[in-house]
Amino acid sequence: MKQIQKKLQTLGVAAGSFSEKYIPDPWILAIFLTLIAYSASVLLTDATLWGTLTAWHDGFWNQKILTLIAQFSINLILCTTLAKAPPIESFLIKIAKIPKSAFFAIFLISIVSIILSLISWALCIVGGALFAQEVCRQAHRRELKIHYPLAIAAGYLGMITWGCGLTSSAALISSTPGHFLEKSIGVIAVSQTLGSTANIVIVLSLALVCPLLMASMHPKSKIYEFLPPEEKKDTNRKIPKTFSEKIENSTLFLKFAAFLPISFLVNYYIIQGNGLTIDSMNLVFLTAVMLTYSTPKNMLLKLSQAASGVWSIVFQFPFYAGLMGMIKTTGLGLLIAQFFADISTPLTWPTLGILFQGLLNVFIPSGGTQWIVSGEVLVNTSEALGFSYAHAVLVEIMGDQLTNMIQPMWALPALAISGLQAKNIMGYTGVIMFFAFIVMALGLTFLPV
Repeated sequence: MKQIQKKLQTLGVAAGSFSEKYIPDPWILAIFLTLIAYSASVLLTDATLWGTLTAWHDGFWNQKILTLIAQFSINLILCTTLAKAPPIESFLIKIAKIPKSAFFAIFLISIVSIILSLISWALCIVGGALFAQEVCRQAHRRELKIHYPLAIAAGYLGMITWGCGLTSSAALISSTPGHFLEKSIGVIAVSQTLGSTANIVIVLSLALVCPLLMASMHPKSKIYEFLPPEEKKDTNRKIPKTFSEKIENSTLFLKFAAFLPISFLVNYYIIQGNGLTIDSMNLVFLTAVMLTYSTPKNMLLKLSQAASGVWSIVFQFPFYAGLMGMIKTTGLGLLIAQFFADISTPLTWPTLGILFQGLLNVFIPSGGTQWIVSGEVLVNTSEALGFSYAHAVLVEIMGDQLTNMIQPMWALPALAISGLQAKNIMGYTGVIMFFAFIVMALGLTFLPV
């Protein structure tokens, strides 16, 4: 066992060193990927030089993508605010004091990140980074040295499981009446995808294997311990005097306002019996934010702070939307998908499907957008090889979350919180990706969906 851990430590150091040298800023990576896709579209398809550019133009302000940007931004802002809510923040600080060793600290951060990811991808990204930061801070006070980049990487680890949870884009889109593939596959209940045996076993396996691997990579020497300054707390609370100040600091007013989204959720889920959708999940998080803050003023302050951390993703998303337009309109995505479909058999399709989707995720790092691009091909191939439509959804989910470990766009909020760069953490998460791939491929090949 010690020999295995020693090898993993060596592998972690090597991977960290490699990413430090070769992984660029996420936006530069987006432009670099666009150049690759542009060249491939011109060389491999019938698209002309100008026609490929036009395809990029059409994707840049695509209305469906703009809707997704709004939905994702709202989700990220709400989950960031929720992660910093006093009750949750207090709870996470108590847990952060538990680890007595570097190994257990990284293991605990990884487990918390995975749990958060199954609730919300945004809660995972932000909450995972905040928790990792707090674990390092508490350890520093006890003179326990923890490798800070590895801790933040562990906080981001949940992005390898987020698609198996409640905010899974492909699963929620497929379960929403009126979605773009409804005429061919109908509405697929979340219970058929996220509730399937394959998905549950894969999640449990990843939750066991990945944290152990991440913790085993903690180096014994050359520990990079970096801690941001303590967050300043406002202790000078003024007694509300004017009417506006009293309303802004009224707990009763905030709880009354929370009744509005609560009534909607009761009507939507209980009375009408509807299932999960992206919008309904955002409303759940909005309600949670309103219930966990004491006053409107405190809540609005945290919301404004959370919004400032979203700009990096909002800025990059249109560029990836343009990339999506290029890959879809020129037929490049269909060409690559067809290649994987043509060489697949019932035994190899789950593995090759995950590889295809993982490759697509590098160029289009959005589960919902990927499903729009590749959903029809995945469904047709799965059906032709004897798999269910739900299985096609899971293929998309697994491939998407797999290469999140090397696609840094979604790590941007965590990096902003931690003060690190993508190159500081992607080496460690890249190692996890290879082991996770084995678990996912075996699960979708041999377990029922």
